[in-house]
Amino acid sequence: MRAGSKGPLFSAASIVFVTFMLFSPVASAQSVTVNLGTIQNLTNSPNASTAPVVATVGSHVYVAWEEKLVGQKHQTFFMTSADNGTTWSAPMQFSMAGGASPQTSAVQIAALGSYVALTWEQNNQTAWAISTNMGSTFTSGMFTVPSTLTGTMSGEAVAACGSWIYFSWSDIKTAGGRPILFVAAHDTGGGVFTFTTPKALSSTYSAHLEDEIACVGNNVYAVWDSIYFVRSINNGVTFSSARQLAPTGGVSGSLSREPMIAAAGSDVYVTFPSNSNGAYQAYVAVSQDSGVTFSAARIVSVGMTSTREVQVLASAHNAYITTRGKDPNTGGTQEYVYVSNNDGTTFSSPILAGGAKLPNPENGFGGLAANGKGDVYVQWIHNPSGKTFKGIQQIYLSASQDNGTSWGAAQQLSQSTNGTLGYGDPNGGQGPQVAANGNWVYSVWVDMSTNSGDVYFMASTVPTAG
Repeated sequence: MRAGSKGPLFSAASIVFVTFMLFSPVASAQSVTVNLGTIQNLTNSPNASTAPVVATVGSHVYVAWEEKLVGQKHQTFFMTSADNGTTWSAPMQFSMAGGASPQTSAVQIAALGSYVALTWEQNNQTAWAISTNMGSTFTSGMFTVPSTLTGTMSGEAVAACGSWIYFSWSDIKTAGGRPILFVAAHDTGGGVFTFTTPKALSSTYSAHLEDEIACVGNNVYAVWDSIYFVRSINNGVTFSSARQLAPTGGVSGSLSREPMIAAAGSDVYVTFPSNSNGAYQAYVAVSQDSGVTFSAARIVSVGMTSTREVQVLASAHNAYITTRGKDPNTGGTQEYVYVSNNDGTTFSSPILAGGAKLPNPENGFGGLAANGKGDVYVQWIHNPSGKTFKGIQQIYLSASQDNGTSWGAAQQLSQSTNGTLGYGDPNGGQGPQVAANGNWVYSVWVDMSTNSGDVYFMASTVPTAG
């Protein structure tokens, strides 16, 4: 992906400095052992299912995915459970013209209160679906884009706060730039949503993709590749000018891409991999004033090499980052976690997920979930057989009950005989594939052992802390 032009830099007076922690949380097999649930095949269909996502509110669990119908293109499906994943509704299909994306622009999900929101690429455009009754029924459609912005849509994202739902996507025009587009949907009463006209957040920047959004209260935050950031304090009515958070300078051909964003209270975290120093490292830029000012982007993967696939989660005053990477002292690519318990002021040294090196290299994304009560989970895909991507990869989970200070041993969730698909490229979706609520943690993945690939689900619990 081609990096875009540079945006405005921060003044020295505006920077909130971030350092990295002197203490290092450790993995401990005695920290917490998850009580693994029963593996459920949710789709059990002859069709090829892929790119599942999961979300939860209370005892309600929501799963969406893409499925290739026989003789047709991919379509988006949805299921809901009201009893922590014990029983499920029948699959609901969103039937629209053309096909959905089976991978990087596949369905995304946000859930809050009684709302469930989905978005995905459909027939090279951006589709949306909103439920106001916990997934029982949906209103759905396609965004109508002004002719001056019309192109091929990809990289959809969704977030929900209060009575607002926010959508973003990248517009790959056949000529001209690639603006990041945005729509706000507002419940004006009685579950009736009004939508703003799609507008460009990045109209002065070209060749941009990989957008992500987050929100807290009336504040909305968006990022995209080359690591540009904008903020709105009025539910997306107006946005600040784009500013670039990526490190400046670097080696020839340096690349900052695949940004992720998370927010809690007045804290905003933007993470991304960059090879600005000649090798990929994981960076974080932190704002403690709702995106008004940011720290200079710093390397969080200190001492690591080939660090990619960066994910971030914010919960109260805590922030969690997970990446794959190589520790030169131990060799081989593994999953790592980095923890802050002070609003991103400092971060831990890299923590090996599960506390012990797994056989063979890790080659996918990791994911994070937290319940807001100190329980945190990291889930990732690993191939203990040594085969790649469609080999015998399995899904693993590690848990903490003390805000990331200590972690339990890696627990294998899947029991695949023909490999699983988790996060990331190629073949996997973009998540989230793990969600948490109360003492429940929910995991989804694609297992290639049955049919042409089915969506598998597990509902697990953790013992009460203390």
